[in-house]
Amino acid sequence: MLVLQDKVIVFSSDIGRYLYCPMQIYMELKYGKIETQHMVRGTQKHKEIELREKEGTEELKEVQTLSQALEMSKYTSDIIQSVDEYKMREFFDGVILVGKPDLIAAHKNKIIIVERKPYREGGIRKGELLQVVAYAMLAQKETRIDYDRIECYLDLYDRDTSQIVKRERVPLLPQYTYEVRKILRELYNIANGKIPNKTDNEAKCKFCPYKKYCSKV
Repeated sequence: MLVLQDKVIVFSSDIGRYLYCPMQIYMELKYGKIETQHMVRGTQKHKEIELREKEGTEELKEVQTLSQALEMSKYTSDIIQSVDEYKMREFFDGVILVGKPDLIAAHKNKIIIVERKPYREGGIRKGELLQVVAYAMLAQKETRIDYDRIECYLDLYDRDTSQIVKRERVPLLPQYTYEVRKILRELYNIANGKIPNKTDNEAKCKFCPYKKYCSKV
């Protein structure tokens, strides 16, 4: 999350980070971003998978907007037209929400959104699910299409091999969009000085890069 003059910019990944520990968001604004080795490894895994998964899609480098890709997809039924490195920005609840899915594409007049996350035995985290819902909200607001024309998926990969082991469909339920907007309002309040609650899970604090600062709040 960034605060630039009077603008509050929230990245879609901040939604999951807020659910993990709201205090981390507050600490990052106060002391700056601290990148851990775990974060670096995660970025590397993402890049490995991204290079491999680009096979089988045709990138529309000349396309400027998602709406253009959607229109072009009406006439090409067999090829998924992906919009490379596409970043969406829209205004929600006092903040500018920014999102760049791992894959966003148009296929048969629908939008396909895919986000990649590590596979866990415990299942998908709520923050991961809501991050994808936030992408759908951005795409819907930009294109003005109905949610039933947006399909969202989580591709879960093995941490050791980087291979996709499971694909989960993310349902775009009203309760999820409500939760996203509620979190955006909370993030707006944090950006304006509200001190959030700390996590009650001490295991999360063990390797937190802001641990030494958190004890002072």
